[in-house]
Amino acid sequence: GGWVRRFSGGRVGGKGAGGKVVAGGFGVLRADGGGGGLLAGRGLTGMEAGLGLLAGLRGFSGMRSGEGMRAAVFSEFGGVEVVRIDDVAVPTAGEGEVRLRVVAAGMNHLDLWVRRGLPIETTMPHIGGSDVAGMVDEVGAGVDSSWLGQRVVADPSISCGVCEWCLKDDEPLCVDYRILGEHTNGGFAEYVVVPARNLLPVPDGLAM
Repeated sequence: GGWVRRFSGGRVGGKGAGGKVVAGGFGVLRADGGGGGLLAGRGLTGMEAGLGLLAGLRGFSGMRSGEGMRAAVFSEFGGVEVVRIDDVAVPTAGEGEVRLRVVAAGMNHLDLWVRRGLPIETTMPHIGGSDVAGMVDEVGAGVDSSWLGQRVVADPSISCGVCEWCLKDDEPLCVDYRILGEHTNGGFAEYVVVPARNLLPVPDGLAM
């Protein structure tokens, strides 16, 4: 399929000198392990990081030996000009976690706030992307191996599961509450690690 399937408003982004992304406006990034990919979405007012932020991920081809994975990374806060498409280490699933091969990542306005300097503790260099779907390609210790190969979406709300609030099903009040792609590295990459308890299977017949 083509790189851009649907787009209205904004302009298609690209990658300028030094690997920096230079343009704006976005909906959903999709990628497949066989190479090539597409964007399906609509331009959203104010989302200047959209297509530009992810345009350099064009033509995903899965993990490349010796090169890690490609990701949209920023090492300082600012506009879309701070985002680079770089090769970074492929994450490994830890205890209670799984690794997803990213198939689709949606642009959430939260991703823009974090990139602009939302006053929180976050990883740096940082990979955004709180809304992500993909296929489980690795499971960590304590995770049922039946998840391997399953198509899933990830709930971006990360909680400890054991504090008094989690035990009352008030997980947004968790003492260690975090959000994928905000406090942790997210899905604007070829691979992302998420808690296994956050997985939701994608029904058969529903395309990703």
